[in-house]
Amino acid sequence: MKKRFAATIMTGVLCAAMMAGCGSSASSTSANSSSGIGAGGTAAGLQSILNSEETMTVTFDGYDVGYKGVQAAVDAVNGKKLESFIASEGTVVGKDKAQEMLDLVNKRLNG
Repeated sequence: MKKRFAATIMTGVLCAAMMAGCGSSASSTSANSSSGIGAGGTAAGLQSILNSEETMTVTFDGYDVGYKGVQAAVDAVNGKKLESFIASEGTVVGKDKAQEMLDLVNKRLNG
C-alpha cells in the first residue's frame, strides 16, 4: 500500500538572532505569502512580533545551554565519550506569548 503525504509549501525569511536585520528581505515579499521567523528570543525580536513585523521566534534557555556546555566540557576533560549532538529545548513564541516573554526578558536584563 502506497502512502500519500500532503505537502505544505511555506515561503518566508528565517534569520538567526536578529530578525530586524532582515527587514528589507521580509518587506520585499508579499505579507500574504511569507512569514518572518527569528531565533534567539531577543527583546528586539519579541517587539517585532508585537509590531507584526515578525511572525514568530524560537527561544532557548541560556542557563540550560550553558549548563550542558560546561557539563560536556567537564566530561571531556574527564575522558568521557560525548554524544555527537547535545540538545537543548526551544520554545516557539508567537504573538500570543510575545508580551509575556518580552516582560521576562526585560526583567532579566534590568534585574
